[in-house]
Amino acid sequence: PIPSRNAVLDRYEQHTRVCQDSMDVVQNCNHIMRSSKVASLVLILAKAFASIHNKGTNEIVSRTNDILRPSVIGAFLGLSALASWLAKKMRREFSFKYENAYRDKDMD
Repeated sequence: PIPSRNAVLDRYEQHTRVCQDSMDVVQNCNHIMRSSKVASLVLILAKAFASIHNKGTNEIVSRTNDILRPSVIGAFLGLSALASWLAKKMRREFSFKYENAYRDKDMD
């Protein structure tokens, strides 16, 4: 029997799953996406905590507020989102890619 188009063109099953280097790239992409989300959440929580407790004379809270200016937070969140997006885009290259939408476009 002839294998289905999906079975033949499935990059994950045909290559990624059996190639340790490819699996390492996929795992690294997953780690980057997860880490960027966690780091962004920690940064936002740190800023919220520092803003709420800014009334005291605690030097650590005061320095945290000075460091976490809106421009710094915006830049960090932007870079974090970019890293996550690029990792997701790269991870997609190791899975089934030739879906019906691509096939229909090629057939036109």
